[in-house]
Amino acid sequence: MGRIRSVAILTKELEYATNRQTYYSTPRPGKTTVDKNPKDIYIYTCASYKVGNANAVLKIQASVSGVEKFGMADLNLKDSKDASAATAARPPRGFRPAKVRGIIGADTPTASESKVSKRRVIKYNADSSGDARSTYTAPISGESDAAQRTSFNAIVEAKAAEFKTDGYGRLYFIPEYLPTSG
Repeated sequence: MGRIRSVAILTKELEYATNRQTYYSTPRPGKTTVDKNPKDIYIYTCASYKVGNANAVLKIQASVSGVEKFGMADLNLKDSKDASAATAARPPRGFRPAKVRGIIGADTPTASESKVSKRRVIKYNADSSGDARSTYTAPISGESDAAQRTSFNAIVEAKAAEFKTDGYGRLYFIPEYLPTSG
């Protein structure tokens, strides 16, 4: 048997649940604003998926701001208007490209309130005020896993100062994922 919860704790949990119910039951207006994170199609060279002896060339959708932040050349991506785009295929089902993810840190953690439940939340990223963008993700292309990691290390050397300004920021690599059948 667990500990019996006090009336104060149960009242607080009821308040959080009511706030959550109110937030989700309120109808949202249609999409009238411009998308804050527009996406575009880029040409990606796959390290784990081969067609014959050559690495597959795929069309991948990615965040424009993430690609601009890290640099298209550093990510080894090509524009979808490139000549090789005509031969690029769609990725197989379940495929996830290798990614670079960066979070810009804040100098001090900020206490804020959750929009949904109105609970107190502590954030360690730069956008805790809600004004600035602090997370960036972009696919990183390469002929092999080693080439992708080499490109990632070059990005870390070039961009580390932008992300790790105050100790809480970080850059990390997410490897490519290609599910196998069976």
